[in-house]
Amino acid sequence: SKLTYILQDALGGGGSSNNSRTMMIVNVSPVSLEESLNTLQFATRVRNIQLSTAQRNQNISGSVAEKNLHHTISTLQQQVRSTQTAHDATAAQCYSLQKENARLQEQVKGLEK
Repeated sequence: SKLTYILQDALGGGGSSNNSRTMMIVNVSPVSLEESLNTLQFATRVRNIQLSTAQRNQNISGSVAEKNLHHTISTLQQQVRSTQTAHDATAAQCYSLQKENARLQEQVKGLEK
C-alpha cells in the first residue's frame, strides 16, 4: 500500500541501532465498519512482516548519487553567484534611479518658483 511505502524506512528500523522496534497503533470505530476492517487488515499485514537487521548505508566513493550531489551543488553555487550578480546590478540601477528622481524633483521645485 502507499502507506507501507511511505513508512518503509520507519518499519525497517531506520537507525544504526539494532535494538530499534516499530510499534503501530490502530484506531477502530463503530461508525465506519468498512474503514475499521481495512485498518485491522493493514495492521495484520504489517505485523506479519519479517524484518532483517537494519544496516547502515555504505558511502561508496565515486557513486552515481555522490556525483549527482556534487553536480547539484556546483549548479546551485553557480545560480547563487548569478543571482548575486543580478542583485548587485539591480541595486546599482535602483540607486541610479533614486539619484535621478531626486534631481528631477529639484528641477520641478525650481520650475514652481
